[in-house]
Amino acid sequence: MHKSKKILALLIVLCFGILFILQYIFNNKIIRAIETELPPNLELNYNQINTNILKGAIELDSLSFKLTHTNKNTITVLKAKHLKIAGFSLWQYIFNKTISIDNVIFEYPDVHHYQTQKKEGNKETSTSKKQFDKKIKIGNISLKMDHSKYIIMSQTNLY
Repeated sequence: MHKSKKILALLIVLCFGILFILQYIFNNKIIRAIETELPPNLELNYNQINTNILKGAIELDSLSFKLTHTNKNTITVLKAKHLKIAGFSLWQYIFNKTISIDNVIFEYPDVHHYQTQKKEGNKETSTSKKQFDKKIKIGNISLKMDHSKYIIMSQTNLY
């Protein structure tokens, strides 16, 4: 009986060790994807990132997201106190090249849309970022404002 307790304890320690290593890899993979895999017309900044591999959760604090529409000369800027992505499917991401998310929650978002004038002689420069080749599926997008929650979009597919 004493030997089986040691084996059980060793298995528990091994499982926690593997979970810790997978959590570390998941966190680094998300950070690396934000830095290198976003399309060149997207800019994402944040103060802190927290991930949880068991829940499939990603949280960003003090989010700033800038989308530049190259053909329309417009810029959309979204700032939020907190962004929570829940239900991220690691399986879909690894095996199907699909970013599958159940819920996206923006806390206290502030969105601005700007129309810009295109300057003469201003040439666009290419970046060294890789081409974004993932399909994105989002179940629900929510906004949390003044202690209430609003569903603004559901069953969304983005390409």
